Amino acid sequence: MLASLSTVVSFAVPISTFYTFLTPESPPPSSLLSLPPPTSGSLLHLSQTLQDEGILFHLRRQGETSLLAVWLTRNHGVIRTLARGAAKPGSPLKGHLDLFHECEITWDPSRRTSLHHLKEARLRENHAGLRQSYPRLLAATYFSQIIENAAEPDADLGSLHNLLQSALQWLGKKDPHLRLVERFERAVLKTLGVDDSRRTARSLLDDLSHRRPKSHAALMRQLTD
Repeated sequence: MLASLSTVVSFAVPISTFYTFLTPESPPPSSLLSLPPPTSGSLLHLSQTLQDEGILFHLRRQGETSLLAVWLTRNHGVIRTLARGAAKPGSPLKGHLDLFHECEITWDPSRRTSLHHLKEARLRENHAGLRQSYPRLLAATYFSQIIENAAEPDADLGSLHNLLQSALQWLGKKDPHLRLVERFERAVLKTLGVDDSRRTARSLLDDLSHRRPKSHAALMRQLTD
């Protein structure tokens, strides 16, 4: 199925449409609602509205009019937000929320769960060049999933945010290759302080997350065929 997508995906549609088909194994939106609440040591300050820069790397419909949006932020790590009414015609969020968009976001932290209320998102960069190539979309998806799987919720991941931002800028201009994938994997490991030059980067990432994104196999097929 994945291999045939390159002939049927229209790059005029939002990337989120592509991503829905790319990751059928993703958990249903309801699973995000059952995440444990932040710990007492969390970076989130539950008494105030927060603001940060974020890269959107998961987007799913929640009910008739709302969206679940998951972000890699510069100062608050990976956060999960509910954008109420974002799917309604005329919503102020319309046009701002799509996969791999970089936005200035404002949210109200939840006191009970790890799913927070997204109040505002202002688009800064849409990385439109990703739409020019199926392998670019695959690589962007795989890179974001590496970070999501390896990151601790609410940790300060500023360096990983910068790394993914640079990778998306690169992919917006050029198609990926095997050496780029290996360099990105290794850079994530070095940033996390768990690199070991005696082993492959992918095997070390497997140890960290105990699951390999299916986008990895799809990307390898694209780059080696």
